[in-house]
Amino acid sequence: MPVDLVPTPGAGPRVTFTGLGGAELIIGLTGQSRQMSRWALGFILIAAAGTALARRGCGSKVIFIVVVLTVASLLALWLPATTDVANGAFMAGAALVPLYILIALVQRLWNSLFVRNM
Repeated sequence: MPVDLVPTPGAGPRVTFTGLGGAELIIGLTGQSRQMSRWALGFILIAAAGTALARRGCGSKVIFIVVVLTVASLLALWLPATTDVANGAFMAGAALVPLYILIALVQRLWNSLFVRNM
């Protein structure tokens, strides 16, 4: 599908690019259902692993979240084909933070209300 890039009247200053090789623009089209399926795969995998760590200590949870966020970010940069899965994994890692905080608050409330000190 050929694309003609036409300057817009009244646009800002022209941008130029200088690189080591020739400039190349590649555009790929993906169906939204396939994109959402890949995103959901990354989200579910990390959410399941993170939920399995819910009873572990705070340190292991922090390490898991930092590793997930770092690897997901780098994976999307290094391998663009994995961007959808990496985005889902990143969102799941970010969603684990409030989940872990909520679990800790509920446990603390449960212990203060129903568990008696012996």
